[in-house]
Amino acid sequence: MALGDNTSAIGWMFRSSHLKPDSPYYTTVLFIARHLTRQLLASSHCLFRQHLKGNINIVADLLTFTYQWRDGGKRNPLTCDNPSNEELTNRYHLFLHHLIPQGFRISPLPDEILSFAMQ
Repeated sequence: MALGDNTSAIGWMFRSSHLKPDSPYYTTVLFIARHLTRQLLASSHCLFRQHLKGNINIVADLLTFTYQWRDGGKRNPLTCDNPSNEELTNRYHLFLHHLIPQGFRISPLPDEILSFAMQ
């Protein structure tokens, strides 16, 4: 089961067949979708998506916005002063250590990675 607080992030796998061949992401998405499909077919598993609301999935919800307030008035107490990635990582370890792995770290994407989220 694929769990997450972002329905669209999980749902991309199910909607990837609707991506137009002239999209700059087409080849990459097709590669990922086919790889995942081959892995699932070779196993005794299936894939089912389930949405977890942010109030249940605290860390993922807080990572979805970086400023003090989000639309709708939701507050992110860890980012009220727009901290650096290093400081924000320290805050997650200090306040949410029981919800994250020991090696958790926030870092920017390398320049050579084109993020789907940036388009």
